Amino acid sequence: MEASEEEFGPIDVVVIAAPAGAPVTGEAIPILLDLVDRGIIRVLDARFVRGSAAVMIVYENRWAAHFANAVRRNGGVVVAFERIGVQELIDALDAADAAA
Repeated sequence: MEASEEEFGPIDVVVIAAPAGAPVTGEAIPILLDLVDRGIIRVLDARFVRGSAAVMIVYENRWAAHFANAVRRNGGVVVAFERIGVQELIDALDAADAAA
């Protein structure tokens, strides 16, 4: 890839598993391609593994690239990045509701 570091947004890696016997329909592929077509993400790599079946996708968050570039141009440095999983969010909201 011929891009400099300043041209990239944050990079995420996601691994999605399908247990043995689960239907692998490909329903999510058009949605992923739509995100790429609209410039929201850029897929840098993808691997599909057979056995129980899993896919690993490495993608750039293009929507954040302009913001990240401005931060870097002004001397800012990303010192930490943490993704909150959907189930973690749901569990936290449920716990907050139960405590209220």
